[in-house]
Amino acid sequence: MKQRDDPEVAAWSTKAFGDLRMALLALDADDPLLDQACFHSQQAVEKALKALMVAIGHPVPRTHDLLVILDGLADSFPDLNQLAPALAALNPYSVTPRYPSWLAPETLDEATEAVQSAETILQAVQDELGNLTETTTD
Repeated sequence: MKQRDDPEVAAWSTKAFGDLRMALLALDADDPLLDQACFHSQQAVEKALKALMVAIGHPVPRTHDLLVILDGLADSFPDLNQLAPALAALNPYSVTPRYPSWLAPETLDEATEAVQSAETILQAVQDELGNLTETTTD
């Protein structure tokens, strides 16, 4: 197991928090960038979960599917399974906001929920990384 300050774990976490920051900036803009808030929320969560994969020594899966990533973490972090509904809600934002969409553009409520979910999930991941650090140093 790697600790939170391991360079590779820290790099994934830094990228995750950068995406969360971008999501917050997009949402808080004078003219909110809803698609970008949703996209960067999904990206923040994806990178945070991949930090956990690195921390437990698993290869980082080449997928944007948050539920697939969660499945790879389920044995080591069973408490994260409660996040599955939020991850499922974020999943579509890995692709759809990157392209023009006139059928179902993101709403302010959806973007706000995406950012709030990302904040909650990143905190849960940081808690798990902290638990790993405590376990490996005891």
